[in-house]
Amino acid sequence: MKTKIGIILTFIAGFAFAQQDVTTPEKSARPIHPQIQRPARPDTMSGPGDFKENIEDLKIAKLKRVLELTPEQAGKFFTAYYEQEDVLKSYALKRNKLSEELNKMSGVKDADENVLKQKLNEFDNIETEMHQKTIEYRRKLQEGLTVKQRIKLISFERQFNKYLTEMAKGVRDRNRPEGKQ
Repeated sequence: MKTKIGIILTFIAGFAFAQQDVTTPEKSARPIHPQIQRPARPDTMSGPGDFKENIEDLKIAKLKRVLELTPEQAGKFFTAYYEQEDVLKSYALKRNKLSEELNKMSGVKDADENVLKQKLNEFDNIETEMHQKTIEYRRKLQEGLTVKQRIKLISFERQFNKYLTEMAKGVRDRNRPEGKQ
């Protein structure tokens, strides 16, 4: 089922972005800058790795077009971008694991209140650190991007994430058995 959804999402995203004048997949597979290539990453998410890579390739191709980066800017930007993505993914994994623990503990009637408070504080600390890392990343971008490029980046990130969320909801709704909401 996950594979089927992944294939459908990849197809939809590819088609939709192709309609929006994004560079072709052959171009997006090229290095961003002669000295910079996508770092090799272990697949930390369940499901097919190709799906995640296809979405990332689409995002990178669109980012390159929207930001209109010079070769020098591209080198600095994508180095910082990949570092930030890796940092946020590691925090997200910690947060999701802790969230699962909290969810399980909340269902236990005689759960120790002090332990729950400690876990909740850990959760809050992770979210605070994630926010702080995002602020540091944006400050780092001040060195290499213009103000307009930074604004375009923020706008693009929000629009891209909204688009993926809506696309996933559409696939989920289409795959939901009739009569269930």
